[in-house]
Amino acid sequence: MESFSVKNLQSPPRKSDTCLLGTQIFLRILATAFTLASTLIILTSKQTVTVFGLEMDARYSYSPTFKFFALANIIGCAFSVLSLFLAFVLGHKGFDPKHYFYIFLHDLADSEVICKAIWGLKKEFLSSPP
Repeated sequence: MESFSVKNLQSPPRKSDTCLLGTQIFLRILATAFTLASTLIILTSKQTVTVFGLEMDARYSYSPTFKFFALANIIGCAFSVLSLFLAFVLGHKGFDPKHYFYIFLHDLADSEVICKAIWGLKKEFLSSPP
């Protein structure tokens, strides 16, 4: 029984394991690209409006909620890069359910940060009177 488990751990990766690894890396690259794009859009956006001859501009730094949203996107992008690195390294070490559980916990923390930022924006703009 002991020799069977050692032999099973040293077997080459199956096609489904490499497909899983490729899919995870692809989706993590997409998540990193989207959070980076969101961060760049929120940090570089500026709107200028002329009302009765007065020119007013709006930036993300004028609202504390948008500052938090920008910071959460930066953190989400950094977490996505770290998650991509972890998936790449741990995926090539072999299939171990414990490794995937740790990556799941990491992704859960990342998604909670992003969801809190979106919830803060929703709460500010839906609760304020027009």
